[in-house]
Amino acid sequence: MGLPFFYIESLDLDEPTPRLKIEGEDVRHLSGSLRVRRGEEVTVCDGKGLIYQTRVLSQGRDLIELDVISCSRVGEVVPRIELFQALIPPARLEDCIRLAVEAGVNEIIPFKCKRSIDPSPEKLSKLLERWNKIARESAKTSRRCRLSLVSSFLKWEDLLNRVSDSETPLILWEKEERLILRDALIEDPPSQLVLVAGPKGGFEEEEIEELVSAGAKPVSLGEANFKSQTAGPLAAFFVRQHYGDSHKMEKILGDRDR
Repeated sequence: MGLPFFYIESLDLDEPTPRLKIEGEDVRHLSGSLRVRRGEEVTVCDGKGLIYQTRVLSQGRDLIELDVISCSRVGEVVPRIELFQALIPPARLEDCIRLAVEAGVNEIIPFKCKRSIDPSPEKLSKLLERWNKIARESAKTSRRCRLSLVSSFLKWEDLLNRVSDSETPLILWEKEERLILRDALIEDPPSQLVLVAGPKGGFEEEEIEELVSAGAKPVSLGEANFKSQTAGPLAAFFVRQHYGDSHKMEKILGDRDR
């Protein structure tokens, strides 16, 4: 395992000596846990596809200054994977988010259904902030150059509309007996792939019918039965392995005094 990525704002590469700053908790992580010292190299990203290879110039208690050695632009991996996850208990959803980001999910969208939990709007607002922080930390650890987003939750009717507008929507359903995920994936990767994962106890039959009417296909993950927090990430990981998780990289600033 290499060092985790760290995220910063985009930099103006036209500056004569482009430099970056790392502040806050990341300083303590780099200096304390990872024991990075002056002169050592650190990889940082803007979370939108730019990767900077840098060298530590100076270290303080709350600030690390970095000299940019090189910069590359990373293309997006296809398909873009969107995981629509039924609201499950917060601790389980946190596990789901961690695993989903590591597996390569681009966006996680919680939604309400008949068997999902139903927290208050005030609690959901606080949870959403925490969930995005968890997604950022997971992207850092798994060295994802693009940050994943946890979006605001959807009501059931809004979910059906999103599914209807999606290119390749698939329902992860434990009762599906005919179509497994592998066979549902077309040969060439679509630009977008939607995975719909249910709550603890699964979807009700009526909900499956409504999702199918909206254009989604039920698929099975095989004979094993997975927890509500792991089915979506496992399916996303399989999709990434099926189509490949590599991306094109274009260097836009060459090595400087390496």
